[in-house]
Amino acid sequence: MAGAAVGDLALRLRALPPATASGSEGATDDRNRIVPLVLEVEGRDLVELGLRGTLRLEVLGYAVDAQGGVKDHFAQTLDLDLNVVGSRLSAGGLAFLGTFSLPEG
Repeated sequence: MAGAAVGDLALRLRALPPATASGSEGATDDRNRIVPLVLEVEGRDLVELGLRGTLRLEVLGYAVDAQGGVKDHFAQTLDLDLNVVGSRLSAGGLAFLGTFSLPEG
């Protein structure tokens, strides 16, 4: 079943500086830098979309260069059982961590 636009979601997107496990900057994947991103969504908005039962979210991210070429992407599907997590989701929100592997610049 294809997704449908249901309404507006309040989103917040933050790109974090590249970091290694020790916390120093400069994590690499071969010759690329790993750039973490955090996408935050208001929980109340998500619960209203799902109403009850399971809410399926598809999170897609694209890193595009100045010429419009896609340098990296990610795709993740999340199934949230609102009967289990609905009250916690309403009280807070959802944070999704994704990463891009990008060349310098």
